[in-house]
Order: sequence, then structure tokens, then C-alpha cells
Amino acid sequence: MNNTVIQKFKRFDKQILKTKNIKLIEIWFSLRYAIFYNFVSTFYFQKKKKNFFKLILKLLIQILQTIKIPIFLFKKEKILVLDTGRYKFYQNGYNDTVTEILKKNNFTFNTLTISNNSSLFDRKINILLLSNLLHILLKLFRREDTEFKLLEKKFFKFFGKNKVNFKNIFKQIYLQQISIFVLFRFFTKIFNSKNVIYLENANIAKCIQYCGKHKIKTFDIQHALASELNILYKFYLTTKFKYLITKKIIIWGNYWKKFYSHNTRCVSLGYFERNKFYKLKKKKQIFIVSSIFSRKELIFLIKYLSLKLNDYKIIYKLRPEERYEDIEHMIDFPTKNIFFMRNSSLDETAKTIAKSQYIIGTNSTMLVEAYGITNIIVYQKGWFREYSNFIKNNIFLSAKSNKQVLSIIKTSKRNIYNKKVLNEIFKNKFNKNFKFFFNRELND
Repeated sequence: MNNTVIQKFKRFDKQILKTKNIKLIEIWFSLRYAIFYNFVSTFYFQKKKKNFFKLILKLLIQILQTIKIPIFLFKKEKILVLDTGRYKFYQNGYNDTVTEILKKNNFTFNTLTISNNSSLFDRKINILLLSNLLHILLKLFRREDTEFKLLEKKFFKFFGKNKVNFKNIFKQIYLQQISIFVLFRFFTKIFNSKNVIYLENANIAKCIQYCGKHKIKTFDIQHALASELNILYKFYLTTKFKYLITKKIIIWGNYWKKFYSHNTRCVSLGYFERNKFYKLKKKKQIFIVSSIFSRKELIFLIKYLSLKLNDYKIIYKLRPEERYEDIEHMIDFPTKNIFFMRNSSLDETAKTIAKSQYIIGTNSTMLVEAYGITNIIVYQKGWFREYSNFIKNNIFLSAKSNKQVLSIIKTSKRNIYNKKVLNEIFKNKFNKNFKFFFNRELND
């Protein structure tokens, strides 16, 4: 995938805006992310095999989480966290990033969650079961809007006949967005919420649009790599329709601002997870980060390196949603010097990276997080182009093949470390900056 497709989507944005059909415009900006990934990828609607026992257990937990909702209905706070499901192992346990940030900086808040990761014993209002039930009802009784059919017609006319499955997008994505939005609207009215903070994803597009129409402040915290290839933040929009997008985006550093459309929204405060910085003695150790889209190539790389560097420890870090069982059928080689890492705390992961001579990956955020800590090799497979700027400017090392990766390690090539570049990527003192900024926003 390259920037050409993004630019074509932006031209289509302009065409949709020219229609002046508000409902059509709102539907398009709710669904362009899903449509884009269905357009460029065959994996978008691919379903994982589900374990029946785990499904029953999840359902029981969700029922109990739903029963406890009334406990939190009378607690009114200025801040509402919309927990969209990205969890990590922090010092005090497994939690979402926004909750950790607000707790660390002594803010009080309510949390509405649509996450499977939410615990039965946390203090969050879990609406996942309710939204799933509402989604089922909508699929049974809701038919495609006139504007939705018009969007499909315009899309195929502009892009030509292609594999985008609008029927699936309507049922699986659009109706899911509506089910989340209906519940979100109910709870924002109950709590009289005026500030909503989240890690943005496409599922909450209609919630963001609602906030824009009702003068509710919205805040997104950068939680992943921003690049020219991130369709969520690359779009064309006129001032009249700015209510469709998040009001403020808290970014890691000034470097990232150029990758956001309407980037006057961006506020550079730093990166919460860079507050702990380890510089440890290096071991004969290589850290490789998994990728769903380049899994096959990365598995082949660990096989190759483990044989060629048999005196090194090769660590393969699985993604949070990955299990060893997902890759087990591909491991047809000895794993004596390979360690598969999963569900490790941020501290443990950071220390392991700091002890490693190299970190290798395609487009994982972990690569940029390691700048100034260890040497970074971008393996040019899959979605590696998200790191094009870093490769072009020689900030990171890069390799097109396993032989090139081995050559870099054998010849002990190093990244060129620049403190000024680091400060552009990650502004210092996140907690202090965040506390000052958010207090001002709450009192504005």
C-alpha cells in the first residue's frame, strides 16, 4: 500500500462534501476507515476461530458487568473516559492507557468501556453486552439508508468496481457504530459529560460526531505510529464540518504534527510510557516485534537468525492480541535460543529492549519507542512504509532481506543518535505537561 490510495480517498472526501448532503457526509466520515481497509486488505472481515468455552465465560462476565452498571449511575464527573480497548500491563495491573494517565495525574472521572479486556472488578461501566444486543436487533430490523446506497453508488463510480463489501460494512461496522453511539449518548446525558477523552478508533466515529454537535470537548491521545499512511488521520474536510472530528489530539512530540490533517488540533505534551527510561548493559540478544500482516516473513527471519546467530538469544514479542497457538503451526525449526514473549509488563519489555543489541520490526510502535535506547532495524516487509521518513533520514537502520539483517548485526552497525531529534519525537515531562494542559481545559 502507498500514499496514492490515501490521496485518492482525500479526493473522494472532496466529492462527498460537494454534495452538501449532511447525512451522506456523516455516514462517509464514519465509515471511510472501514471502507479503506476493506479496499486495500483481504483480511478486514476475516474471522478468527472462537473457543466455545471462552465465549460462554466472556458472556457470563459481561452479564455480571452489565448488572453492576446502576452502581455508577449517580457519580457525576466532568470527565468521561471512553475506553476503546487498548490495554497494557502497567505497574498496577492490566489497564487502558487513558485510565492510567488520569489516575497518575489525580483526575477523577467516569469510564464507559466497550472493551473485552475490562475486568469484572474494575470501576468501569461496561456497555459491551448491551451494545452487542442492540447491534443484533439493528441487524434484524434496520435496512440500508437511502444515503448509504447513494454512498455505495458514488464510491464504485469513483473507484471503479472493486472488492469493498458494502453490505458487510453496513451490518458489521455501521450498525455496530450506531449501537455504541446510542448507549454513549444515553450516558453522556446521565452524567452531563462535557469532556470526553479516548484513544481514537473508527468504532467511535458517531460518538465523536455527536460531541461535535453538542459542544462536548473531545480529546484523543496518540497511541500509535502516525504517518502519511494512517487513514484515520489523513482526510480532506472543510471548516463547516470540523464537528465531525476530535477537537484536540495530544501527541508525543512536534515531529508527529505533520502527519495529521487539521493539525492545529495537535498539542505536543510527550509520551506517557517514555517516563521510565532504561540504559542497561547490552547482552547478545536480538528483540523482534511481531506483526499480523508480516507474520510469515518475521517467523522466517527468527528461524534464519537463530541458526546463523546460535550464540545469541532471539526474543520474539507477540502482539497483545496474539497467542503462541496462532503461530505454532509455523514453528517447524529448533527454538533452543528463541524466547516467545507475551503478556509482559511495560517495565519488563522496556528492560528487555534496553538489554538487546537490536530491535527489529516492520511498523510496530515499539521501534520508535526504542530510539535512544537500542539500535533499530526496520525490516522492509508489509506495512514498513509507515517508517519511510525514519529510513529516508537515516534515523533508523533498514533491511530488505534476512541476509541484510544479519549483515547489519555481524558488522555492528549503529543508529545515529541525535538528542534534538529525540526531543522532537518525544517531548519531555509528559505528566507535568498533561496535568497543566488538562486542568486548563477543564476550567475553560
